[in-house]
Amino acid sequence: MGKVEHLESPVVHYAEPTTPIPEPPENRVQRWIVKLRWPIFALVGFILIVSYNGYWRIGRDSALYRSVANNLVTGRGYTFRAQHEHHIYPGLPYLLAGIDKIFGRQDPLHPRAAMLIMMVMSILTLVIVYHLVSTYFPPWIAVAVTTGVGINHDFLQQTHELMTDLPFLLGASMTMLGIARLPRAATTSRKAWFAVLILLGAVIAVSMRPTFWALLLAWIGACFVGLFQSRRRMAYGIGIIIAAAVILAWVALDPRSPGHSIIGGRYEQKVLATLRDLKDVKWERNIHKLSTQHLPEFIFGLELPLPWGPLVCAVLLTAGVLLVRKAPLWGLYVIVTAGMTIVLGAAPRYYLMVLPLLLVGWATFARWIADVSARWYRSIPFAGELVLMFWLGLATGPHLVRDSGFILEQHGYAKYYTHKTFLDVYLGGDGKKLIAISHELSERVAAKAVVIGFEPRIVTYLSGRSVFHPAELLRGMRQAQWPAALHKSKASWIFREKSAAKRGGGVLAAKLFRTRAIAPVPGTETTTNGITLARITISDTMVRTKPPKQPTTRPATRATLPATTRKAAH
Repeated sequence: MGKVEHLESPVVHYAEPTTPIPEPPENRVQRWIVKLRWPIFALVGFILIVSYNGYWRIGRDSALYRSVANNLVTGRGYTFRAQHEHHIYPGLPYLLAGIDKIFGRQDPLHPRAAMLIMMVMSILTLVIVYHLVSTYFPPWIAVAVTTGVGINHDFLQQTHELMTDLPFLLGASMTMLGIARLPRAATTSRKAWFAVLILLGAVIAVSMRPTFWALLLAWIGACFVGLFQSRRRMAYGIGIIIAAAVILAWVALDPRSPGHSIIGGRYEQKVLATLRDLKDVKWERNIHKLSTQHLPEFIFGLELPLPWGPLVCAVLLTAGVLLVRKAPLWGLYVIVTAGMTIVLGAAPRYYLMVLPLLLVGWATFARWIADVSARWYRSIPFAGELVLMFWLGLATGPHLVRDSGFILEQHGYAKYYTHKTFLDVYLGGDGKKLIAISHELSERVAAKAVVIGFEPRIVTYLSGRSVFHPAELLRGMRQAQWPAALHKSKASWIFREKSAAKRGGGVLAAKLFRTRAIAPVPGTETTTNGITLARITISDTMVRTKPPKQPTTRPATRATLPATTRKAAH
């Protein structure tokens, strides 16, 4: 393998050239990965394509994006439930609105054009990731990382979701590829192309998710490194100016913040409130979840208990941070992302934005430990190859198993391979209930009516009516204030699932009836799929409910039961 050419960006600092360290000779596994790259890529493409079913995977966040997009198309502006939307970033709503304008209004349950565009974005992301990694690392690492991204369960799921995670990864990868390739461009046209790639990727990333702040902070940090370590200080100063211009342009154009404030959105307000009270951050819990659940599940497809989870995650993050030796932007991006998820909390899919970088770090670790094993265990045939296959397989094998389950779900296969419809399998069939009650609302309830119910984002989108969770209307209020708040909300209908009182706000809804804060209008109640819909009246007073009497004797618990009774109960 020839030397990997070192590149330095005029915008973001990369390490100064040093005396090259000779690469160890490639083993058989590394050579075969490169030789078999096209069959491997074909397998990845097959997994992505065969998972397609054209259905919307019903979800709260995607329902909110689609609702705002629908309001943009119909001329009601950047709104949700007739109120200005301050929460979600505008990139995906505007993209979905553009798809509706070009391809026609998408079916609520079968948005085929939108789903196909998400798949195209997924494949384009893999192409960009391959070229990004191959800029600094040998071809076998580029093939391994691209494959690891493509078969990652969360990446596969986001390919078939209407969410911002995948478009953000595409934008961030485009920006990093443009930064990496701009210095090596030999012609003016290619330089212009990579500059456009940086700009386009930044626009996509900035508009999609608040995690663009992690990329921006890493960008600024890499520029400051360049100011102190490189002779091209002017170029890195320009990079900082560009970052400042991006922030100013975002604040000026952000539709969530009519007052053009950098903290005009709810995401930013939440982060600011958290930073003000760092003592309230649950550090131990967040780190435990990161190291045993979220990060292992995302990278390796399974949770890892103590002590293996923290040990493996420490190796993974260390390998990711050490990428600063090749590209300070990459290493700083991993550091900032890990810090943000520890402070603010995270879900496994939140690491998708640094998935290629973490897999690059993992591949370099696997190569290092394989080379060490080959030197230490010369008497064992193919020791280095076996070790490399094990560590690379740890990041791919479990995901292939999970991918098979996802494919079966997409095509309506339940447990024991019994075939049903997708909606019967997805969410345990709850999606069909939400669709049914949404249809009932659109048929019986006036367009401008306010409805109390559960899963408000999903039902609002599907029904076209303004649905609120009871906790949204009564948050932070005493019971005596409930009637005034309900009158102010102008709620006139309610739906609830009586058989699942503890789910979806059923307890609070039941309490509203029990205290007679609301009462059903006689003759208006109908039940569909176990969900009761009724028109309501709001009273001006409430009936105080007596708390249940405490038992005079202490109830028997498992610890106080006689041994024979405990054995029988067990």
